[in-house]
Amino acid sequence: MDMNDRCKKERTFALALPAFVQTEDGRVAVVAEQAEVAAVSADEAMLRLRTRVQLGMKLRFVLHVPRTFFLGNPLQMSLSGTVVQIQPSYTRAEDLPLVRLRLDRAYAIDAHHA
Repeated sequence: MDMNDRCKKERTFALALPAFVQTEDGRVAVVAEQAEVAAVSADEAMLRLRTRVQLGMKLRFVLHVPRTFFLGNPLQMSLSGTVVQIQPSYTRAEDLPLVRLRLDRAYAIDAHHA
């Protein structure tokens, strides 16, 4: 089941927001990179990553949500999840793979006051 199938059950938001991603897997050295969050819902997130990851790996990422008309102050969301799918790019060679995470229930949201 992909995120499009899940849209009928929950709201999925297509995004193009920067995120700082770190691996949490004890089998590999901690890897950190700036990445892009392509979509997010209450249960899953889709990230474009340069770092090679494997199914079952734990990732932690910090999503930076900018100030908007509806959102008075920027937010910083700290989330974590498990890699459940890796989709290689089929469009252009320079496109990064899309990694689907099943999100953990624990998260943190920090509002930054201007």
